[in-house]
Amino acid sequence: MNDPARREAALILSEAHAEVRAVHRDARSENERLLSESRKLRAQLRAALEAVEEVEDGWTTVKAPE
Repeated sequence: MNDPARREAALILSEAHAEVRAVHRDARSENERLLSESRKLRAQLRAALEAVEEVEDGWTTVKAPE
């Protein structure tokens, strides 16, 4: 391989590596965002379930009219 071809190949490889790093960085950032959102949703669902269970518990203590 001649010198200009090597330089061109090295440049292409360098650009490809930079692109891979950018994609990887973006993917990690998106993954962290999704994990955070998932934790928030789980907490909201737990709170909603607890509220429903409290209401259901209240139903069992109320006597039906005779």
